[in-house]
Amino acid sequence: MTLIDPVVVSVLREFGEDAACAEIEGQYQRFMHLSTDHEAAAHFSWITGAAPAHGIVTTLIPKVRLEMTATRSDTATLAWLAESPPPTTILVGEKTLVAPRAVARLLGHALEATTIVVPGAAHMIPMTHPQAVVDAVRRKATDPARADAIAADGCFSSPVGFRTARPLSGMLLSFATNRRLISVLPA
Repeated sequence: MTLIDPVVVSVLREFGEDAACAEIEGQYQRFMHLSTDHEAAAHFSWITGAAPAHGIVTTLIPKVRLEMTATRSDTATLAWLAESPPPTTILVGEKTLVAPRAVARLLGHALEATTIVVPGAAHMIPMTHPQAVVDAVRRKATDPARADAIAADGCFSSPVGFRTARPLSGMLLSFATNRRLISVLPA
């Protein structure tokens, strides 16, 4: 499993990461009060370092609004997320905000993950540093522990249906369902 700048608000709350929670809430309030998708994209592109991909970000704003709302109301605990984790790599941007760095630290320890800090990256690593994502996925795809996990279960088990890579507009995005990985790599 490869996680990219993860944000799990419930874990931040659980461990009293007040600065990270305040940062997320502030971003949520600013983002949700911008009236147009174009304004929201400009704000999101600026804070995430994805300004060169502003056009793509604009098309994703409705989905981002839904994800931000869902993330804010999530109640998953770190213990539940770490019940039976697959081999995990976490990518976190060197310039990303406090919240994803705090979540990466907490999940990294709980999942016994390999954490990679991507130099110069902010929150939109797939858009601004796609090669770092490709390298991490390839590294995990050739990991013998990953092959053992797939052979044992028929597919990767994910503690929360964490996300897997799939192609969309030339970048790697993620999703899964029912605590199961739904695809390992793009075709």
